[in-house]
Amino acid sequence: MAAIENANSQSSTETAAEVVTISADTWVLSIFGFGLLTIVFVILWATAAAILSLRLVFVMLRTLRLRRQAIDAAAVEIEVCARIASEMNVIAPLVLRAPFLTSPCLHGLRRPAVMLPDDDDLPLADVFVHELAHLRRYDCHWLLLRQVATFVLFFSTAAVVAGQKNRRDGRRSVRRQCRSVWRQPGRLCEPPC
Repeated sequence: MAAIENANSQSSTETAAEVVTISADTWVLSIFGFGLLTIVFVILWATAAAILSLRLVFVMLRTLRLRRQAIDAAAVEIEVCARIASEMNVIAPLVLRAPFLTSPCLHGLRRPAVMLPDDDDLPLADVFVHELAHLRRYDCHWLLLRQVATFVLFFSTAAVVAGQKNRRDGRRSVRRQCRSVWRQPGRLCEPPC
């Protein structure tokens, strides 16, 4: 009886050793069961996502440098922005004049600022209503989220289409906001949207 148990234990030990050997060989070939093709895909995805994220960081740094070079706008412009912001129930952002800017824009997540180009012929009320509508909708936050989702899920057509739809819906919403403000009595300007 002892000989049979000894033979069984020897057989199970050999089987375990074979299983361990096979498992080690399989582990080396399959790399945790994912396969070499999957590992190559993950490396390519990570490389592309890193390149796209570096592009986003580069653009953000350039915009930040442009904001640092900007100067405070005139008191009249700041006052107009504050008045329109109170009408729209938004906290008035900083108003800056940037030397190399071609069109007005809203910049900043924590401390937003409306950056204006050096042109003096801008219809300030129209510009502020438009930019404050972006601020009211948190468009800077949505833009950052959309960009991050796009470079993480760049291979997904659904993610790209959803990002484009979000951008289009944002533009429509800003236009609606602008039109609702412009329809108030006493406003004679036409929306640039």
